[in-house]
Amino acid sequence: MGKPSARDLHDYKAGKLRPNEFHWRVQGKACTLCGKRAVMTARVFAPADGIPKEHLLVMAMNHPGGKIPVAQTKFGPYVRIGEAAACLGHRSDLERESAKHPDSWFVEFDYGPDANNSLSVRV
Repeated sequence: MGKPSARDLHDYKAGKLRPNEFHWRVQGKACTLCGKRAVMTARVFAPADGIPKEHLLVMAMNHPGGKIPVAQTKFGPYVRIGEAAACLGHRSDLERESAKHPDSWFVEFDYGPDANNSLSVRV
């Protein structure tokens, strides 16, 4: 997550940037396919007991501090195994590809704030 530039902050307070546009500028994420500014991210989670221990060890080596990102759900611990971002043009492609995973996995979509929210900032 990045820090908003002074220009972005000024434009947001002046009402020139909608909340979702400001959100994605602060996030600073780029589309995984083309590199344009992202408008959504998808995080893929798999059950921890379904991942081989060798893979978990490799994942631990690739994360800071050797900690694997685990989400506690009502179905048990799930491990985040991937994350991708998409621009407006590739959004439907990412949503479609995210549906092609085993039934025991789940995908969390982040679209940011509602694009139609009106700006209600008091300066």
